[in-house]
Amino acid sequence: MRLVFLGSAGEVGRSSILVEASGIKVLIDAGIKLGKEFPEFPEIPLELPAEVSSLIISHAHLDHVGFIPMLVKHGFKGSIYCTKPTRDLMHLLLADALGIAKERMKQGKLHSSAFYSQSDIDKAMKLVKVVDFKKSVSLGKGFSFKFYSSGHVIGGAQVLVQAEGKTLLYSSDINNRETSLLNGFEIPEEKIDFLIVESTYGSRKDLLPSLKAVSKDFADAVNSTFIAGGKVLVPVFAIGRGQELMFILENYVRSGYLPSETTVFLDGMINSASKICRQNVVFLRSEIPNRILHADDDPFKSPVFKVPKSRSKSEVLRCEFCVILATSGMLTGGPSVFYFKKLAPEKRNLIALVGYQSAGSIGRELLNGAKEIDVFGKKVKVNALVKKFAFSGHADFLGLLEYVRKTNPKKVFVVHGDSEKQPEFADALRKKLKKEVFSPVNQEAFEL
Repeated sequence: MRLVFLGSAGEVGRSSILVEASGIKVLIDAGIKLGKEFPEFPEIPLELPAEVSSLIISHAHLDHVGFIPMLVKHGFKGSIYCTKPTRDLMHLLLADALGIAKERMKQGKLHSSAFYSQSDIDKAMKLVKVVDFKKSVSLGKGFSFKFYSSGHVIGGAQVLVQAEGKTLLYSSDINNRETSLLNGFEIPEEKIDFLIVESTYGSRKDLLPSLKAVSKDFADAVNSTFIAGGKVLVPVFAIGRGQELMFILENYVRSGYLPSETTVFLDGMINSASKICRQNVVFLRSEIPNRILHADDDPFKSPVFKVPKSRSKSEVLRCEFCVILATSGMLTGGPSVFYFKKLAPEKRNLIALVGYQSAGSIGRELLNGAKEIDVFGKKVKVNALVKKFAFSGHADFLGLLEYVRKTNPKKVFVVHGDSEKQPEFADALRKKLKKEVFSPVNQEAFEL
């Protein structure tokens, strides 16, 4: 068995790993990296797509699926395996990324030949085969794989590969903590020889508070903003974090902790993503379908939520008790950028950052304390309060340690962390768990 890391080694984004075994080449994930230099592709040789027999997708986030149509464009004709929610959400994400790319093309920042087309998306979706969790799928010649829940997003999976008498587990993005939507990750029943594990929060300092504590801190900040006469902008990822914040806000309004007049505006891809999540509600925590089916209490259809009707967003900007959940989560595009330009100059407003902010994004600039930001050629003053809230779909340092301890592999490959956190987590595993650990770079290959 041979591994080649083609992306996300020493960085967060553009995940892609080549697994070669039994004469078969299989890719696990094919993402793009988000940021001001959109798009950054994985380091996949042009001849490789035609040589790959199958593509296994862990979950529906662009840093894991965004390169799929480019594989098709360059000759991939094999099967694409994923869970049902991942399939449904993937189409939405790819279309959205194409929309962003077209804007860059209009601005002269991207040539049409350097990105995929709608035809490439359509061809890719026809190659998709849906796989249930814990169902073993044979790819031939003794090469098989199985999905286990990752706890990261709806339909999110760890990928367990078995070939040549060896067992490899790819964590993808994992979360050990229960959220409003999902239970934490599963531990596979198989004995693991080799583990590829993420390290988004791999620093010893990355110790996240409980969801309950973060949620209350967030609600308190919303209340303080309302008292000051301001509005709250929450840039969110359409899938996962968006629905999490919807449920948290709805619960606080329902309980009376937030004013009953509170309106939560949903703008951007969060609306389409939420519809798909509701259609796949059986993949969420059991309490949610139970609320819908047995209590006539659909959290997705609460009167607290509204969709802006006018393109000018005038009703949103006039609203007194207003929370705006808008995509994209890193302020790399979408309606969140429009609201940022409107709300950032006013001191009474709050910009709540609730997810990972990649280097080069407007969100990262805000985290770094920037007081003036260039937004696609226009300078925007930042007088609003900017506050980070530690909501996360990822395990923190202790959660990652727990995962490696429980899976108990012989060898570990640490990926999906920035250039400081990835080697730091690798070092922690060597010292604390006495494991043989590697911190690969892109294009590095290993014989297992």
